[in-house]
Amino acid sequence: MKPNVVYVSFGYGKIYPYLNDRFDLAVGDKVYVDGKLAGQVGEVTEVLTQFKVNLKYYKYVLAKLDFNMEGTYKKFDHFVVGTDVNAVPFDKMLAWIQAPPSSDDEEDEFIYGDGYTIDLATLDKEDDEDEDAEGGISGIVYYDGQELAENGELKFISVMSGVGKAALMHKDKIKTVDFRFDGEKLTELFCTCITPRLCEDMAAVAYVINEAIKALGFESTVDFSVIEEELFDDVTKNTNPTIII
Repeated sequence: MKPNVVYVSFGYGKIYPYLNDRFDLAVGDKVYVDGKLAGQVGEVTEVLTQFKVNLKYYKYVLAKLDFNMEGTYKKFDHFVVGTDVNAVPFDKMLAWIQAPPSSDDEEDEFIYGDGYTIDLATLDKEDDEDEDAEGGISGIVYYDGQELAENGELKFISVMSGVGKAALMHKDKIKTVDFRFDGEKLTELFCTCITPRLCEDMAAVAYVINEAIKALGFESTVDFSVIEEELFDDVTKNTNPTIII
């Protein structure tokens, strides 16, 4: 695409120009930008294709937020679920709650060991404090994870072609959980939180996936996404997805 310059409003009369060379933008689109206002959602107010700018003084548009939600979603507890063509990719959902890294941000570096495994078939039997309990998760960690989910800290889960990712938010800090899902077990579980053990964040993901499958009865091997109800309502306030309760 041809580069353009877009003016972006951040409210309270704050409107600034940014270079855009990655996205098809129109007036009204929501974006993240680089620079001093990185991390704040802005709205495009004007798109210019005739320009000459000095790169020394311009920052770039980093991401375009996609709030378009179509199709049918089913509700359970504090979540909604979309399956197959209505499943939402993780990166699309992540942009709803977290800006992409700025050019000034230092990239996190991780070293990986072996991942953890949680067997959904045994979750309802977890009632002891042994960290090596059947299914790979202790009762204490399991119930702490359940509490996280019920308190709204688990924002969404996406499973596409057996590859899963989830995001949790605690006091404006985002944690992500990566895993694989074969319809019965979550394997290769990793979390970005500080603890190296099987953590409550992983447990929350397993708990919600298990509850979604039990409540809605969808095939556990299909693509699916689970989204916190309040977040879903906020994102879809200007669209018209169907909700089945």
